[in-house]
Amino acid sequence: MKNGTGDKTNRMIVLTISLRLPDIAEVPGPLYFADTHEKFENQLDVILRSDFAALRQQVRDTARKNSWAEKADDLMCFVGDL
Repeated sequence: MKNGTGDKTNRMIVLTISLRLPDIAEVPGPLYFADTHEKFENQLDVILRSDFAALRQQVRDTARKNSWAEKADDLMCFVGDL
């Protein structure tokens, strides 16, 4: 995956702190939820103290499981079962 400059080495991992919205509350992966200012600060502290290598791996694993190729495979299995 290129970042626009053609350099494959600089990849950005985005960690998100969000309200606990029903549509994303059960999404697997490194999501952090906060509904107050204090909880936001606490979650930010958790992120900053985290093992970033482990978080990056978790983001990659989640992305692989949710790739278009995986979704297409799931759809083909579903269609094949009809």
